[in-house]
Amino acid sequence: MQTHSQRLRQKIGLMAPRMRQAAGKVWNHPNFREVFPEFMFTIHSIIRATHPSMKAAAACAQARGANDPVAAAIAGYFFEHADEEKGHDEWALADLQVLGMPAEEVHRRIPSTAVASLVGSQYYWMNHFHPVAYLSYIAVSEAPPSIEYLEEKVRTSGLPRDAFRTWFFHAQLDHGHVREFDELVDSLPLNEWHHSILGMNVFYSAEMQARAFEEVAEEFESSQAKMAHRS
Repeated sequence: MQTHSQRLRQKIGLMAPRMRQAAGKVWNHPNFREVFPEFMFTIHSIIRATHPSMKAAAACAQARGANDPVAAAIAGYFFEHADEEKGHDEWALADLQVLGMPAEEVHRRIPSTAVASLVGSQYYWMNHFHPVAYLSYIAVSEAPPSIEYLEEKVRTSGLPRDAFRTWFFHAQLDHGHVREFDELVDSLPLNEWHHSILGMNVFYSAEMQARAFEEVAEEFESSQAKMAHRS
């Protein structure tokens, strides 16, 4: 019989080819050096919302906890891990500055609608349905490339290693986070209704993350085509 975390990971596995394909359009782009700063802008746009959205999920779960054992169990986890996520957006901001994008420009630029849909939907589910959905968002998000792959990208791209610090940090941290996360999920008194919510948000979050990544490559190629046409 599958554990709760195995059921969740199985659903993520169904979306893994879609997410790999979308991420590959950036990581394997022939003009990776030029695309990477735009990719990091998108990553920063997502990460900057992690701490506040997780705290919001914790508050929603805490508010329901008196009459909801699942909500009561996840509230503490969300509060604890929200503190761990605090400041990670500053890592991405520092990487962007290494890549030549000042903080003022980063904060002035408008993130993509895919990013807004990815993050914004989490607030809907936690506030207007059930904060257990946020577990799917965490599970989908914590899947960085391996340290070996990142080292290879540094070598082949010629970009400064300091421009990849956010990725290296997460590659080191997320393995431990995944173990803790799975232990939490397995400890929860989940029923089929909860699993339906988790599955729904796995599929949606994975799709919106994939779209956000694809937009990076598509917008770069569109801008290059416009420049070629003008010249």
